[in-house]
Amino acid sequence: MEKTEYTYFAFISYKREDERWAKWLQHRLERYHLPSVIRKSEGDFPKSLRPIFRDKTDLGTGVLKESLTQGLQHSKFLIVICSPASAKSQWVGQEISAFIERGKERHIIPFVVDGSLDYNDSNCCLHPALQRIGDELLCVDVREVGKERAFVRVVSGLLNVSFDELWQRHRRYKIHRSIIIVLATAVLLAAAFYTAQLSKPFTAHVAIRQKPLENNYLPLPETGLLVLSYGQKSDTAILSNLGTVPFAEIPGKYRGYEACLHFEMFGFETVDTTLILTDTLFLPVFRDGTYSTIRGTVEDSNGKPIPFARLQMLNYKSISNEDGHFEILIPLADQRPEYRITVSIGCIYSFEQTVFPLSDCLIICKDL
Repeated sequence: MEKTEYTYFAFISYKREDERWAKWLQHRLERYHLPSVIRKSEGDFPKSLRPIFRDKTDLGTGVLKESLTQGLQHSKFLIVICSPASAKSQWVGQEISAFIERGKERHIIPFVVDGSLDYNDSNCCLHPALQRIGDELLCVDVREVGKERAFVRVVSGLLNVSFDELWQRHRRYKIHRSIIIVLATAVLLAAAFYTAQLSKPFTAHVAIRQKPLENNYLPLPETGLLVLSYGQKSDTAILSNLGTVPFAEIPGKYRGYEACLHFEMFGFETVDTTLILTDTLFLPVFRDGTYSTIRGTVEDSNGKPIPFARLQMLNYKSISNEDGHFEILIPLADQRPEYRITVSIGCIYSFEQTVFPLSDCLIICKDL
């Protein structure tokens, strides 16, 4: 590509009726960036096509103003917006003629937006000054190829680069850009949805689940307490059984944050745990040793301790010590809220009594 320095890459000549086309083309050209692959492979090309000089005057007669003359002189190309209106414009004709006089007729690109290409047609879009160039004139007809192709054809002419190669690169860029826009839109929508969810109060359902236990003798759960703490707030629920407990109107900003759960219920181990606050929370609970131990004292009717008494509940046995005290441990699977205990003293004395695991029991042998 030649090294001649120009102030402007191109000069756009047009009639006021076609101003929207001139503005659109200038905007697209100045924002265009030549693909780096083509710049490196084809030669020393610029990264962009700016600046583009757009004639913002529309004088019907007279000579070119000095600013326009300078603009034409320092522009590498002349782009003429061709329409029946510009074909009749003396001002457009002067700009074309001034460019031709500098020997740059091969650097003129007619950009056809309306009218006929027939020189003899009264609706012809080509100015007489353009017609004099003859067959060397290659028009870009936006009506024939569409705006995008027409734009790329102009770029191809400005840079003297293969249209096909530019067009394929342009299409890939458009597809890539569309994908980015779709992904960015999806991210924005997801962010908007997430923000909306954060601002929306929600209900956390705490599902209290007891570890499976093959024991039908233990009593059903009684009154208990469940406390959910998050941020600087704590919500308390009174429990009458095990199940799912709802905590409503939790501010959305706490969703996904750590929360603390505190669980208390008679017959169960106390639980203090930390978990992530979501719509559904699972809290496993376990039976404790409330019903696991039977302890007490064996005495005669006068209150004197009886040592070495043999005691049996279910299949579990114990012998009282010298002070009459005894203790029997019952595994969880066999625990119950009350037991029948058999007491044997010596070889001939034996009796049964009901005992309870929640307090020390006193076994009195009345007939001794």
